[in-house]
Order: sequence, then structure tokens, then C-alpha cells
Amino acid sequence: MKKFYVLVLALALVSGQAIADKGAIGFSASVSVSGFFSPELTEVKVDEVFEGSPAALAGLKAGYLITSIDGCNVPGCSASKAKKLMKKTPGETLNLRVKPDEKSDEISIAIHVQ
Repeated sequence: MKKFYVLVLALALVSGQAIADKGAIGFSASVSVSGFFSPELTEVKVDEVFEGSPAALAGLKAGYLITSIDGCNVPGCSASKAKKLMKKTPGETLNLRVKPDEKSDEISIAIHVQ
């Protein structure tokens, strides 16, 4: 199994530039996947949360491990499904389950896209 490390930008998450332009979530992450033709996420770790973004306002922090994206569990969520789930328009909510660190319990974060 190969692992690929890519920015969540590859999964259609937005950069800080896009926050000012349109509805955005407001964070970047490192993503590990398994598989080539039908990759599945094995780990998603938040690298950066952009100041003033919906993600920052919801309490998302750099270093958090994302364990679920709108109910699609990580590991195991297909990259294509994660990409679709992450595309939100203003007024929609992205629900994440995260672990602040390896020893902590999971918490839920609802990011309301502006």
C-alpha cells in the first residue's frame, strides 16, 4: 500500500486567499491515503487554521486529527467522498469529529460556512 501526503487543497479545501473571496472553511491539512485507483483516507491532520475563518471561530486547532467528515469515518472514507463532503456553500455546515491529540477523546466541531 502506498501512502501519499497531500494538502487538503487537493481535496478541494480552500486556502486563506479564498476566505476573503467567497464562502470558505478556512483550514489546511495533511492527508494520508491508501490505494491508487480508489484511494481511502487513512489520516487527516490539521496543519493550519486561518485567523477569522469559520474553522477558527468553531474552535478547530492546528494539530487536531480529523476522525470523521460529515459522518464519513477516517480511516476508511474514500477520497472522492471526502472531497464532495468538504465542498460547502455559504450557509451550510461541515460537521467534523476530531481528536485534539492521541490521548484525548473525540469532540465534535460544527463549522458554519459564511
